Amino acid sequence: MRALAEYVMQGRRQAATVAVLFGLIPVLNLLSGAVVALVTLRKGPQEGFLVMMWALLPAGVQWLTGDTAPVIMVIGVMLLACLLRRTQSWQHVLVFTTLLGVVVQLALPLNAGYVATSEQMLDAALQDNAAMLSAEGVTAEEVKAGLLPLWMSMYGTVFVMIFSACLMIGRSWQAQLYNPGGFQQEFHNLRLPPRVMLVFVVLFGLGLAGIQPLVGWTLIFTVAPILCGLAVAHYVVAVRKLGIATLVLIYLVALMTMPLIMLVGLADSLFNLRKRLRSKTPD
Repeated sequence: MRALAEYVMQGRRQAATVAVLFGLIPVLNLLSGAVVALVTLRKGPQEGFLVMMWALLPAGVQWLTGDTAPVIMVIGVMLLACLLRRTQSWQHVLVFTTLLGVVVQLALPLNAGYVATSEQMLDAALQDNAAMLSAEGVTAEEVKAGLLPLWMSMYGTVFVMIFSACLMIGRSWQAQLYNPGGFQQEFHNLRLPPRVMLVFVVLFGLGLAGIQPLVGWTLIFTVAPILCGLAVAHYVVAVRKLGIATLVLIYLVALMTMPLIMLVGLADSLFNLRKRLRSKTPD
């Protein structure tokens, strides 16, 4: 990855080439967004905008085929990179990323194809479990009415994760080239102020309680607390020198127990777990 980042930073032509080529490949088009982030962070919004326009070429082609995600990704990452470059604050970035996810969620009705496909997938899943639902005394329609808003909120949630991933990759590339260890330190120190964290948790709870329109945004509010919880995990593994295997295990557990990771992020925001750990760690 370092070699790729070095090539990108050789000039606009190289950056545009990488952005376009990776933009043509599903999944790997995340790296196209990361290239836009890297150029913006290092060379500024004007240069980043020019590279973004190149990245929008393959994204625009995919838009014409019905996939709007690449265009939204590239534009969103560009905005977030500008914010991070200006503020040097991941706290601001996490808040703005969450708001951006809500905006994307509000635009969901414009993506009728995604809505129809998602409903079909949910209907198929409920039909496959119709016998179990019947044994529980509930109908598929009742379950669908309760699950559909949360299911649809995955749309904005996925984009929040995509934005965050692209920006973090771009930032890590920047650190590798110009500030070794800088991104690791930033991520280890990632922590939301208590008031902001409590707002996210309250909004998440109100969404679970069925309060409109928050019910359609519920999962969006979980991404920032989860990232903060993972930051704590990375810090503990680094300080205790537990090794990569422990970190992999933590991620596997996180996939199954996301609420627990959220609670870790909340506890760190309220009680500064890392500060307490530092005080107990011998020099």
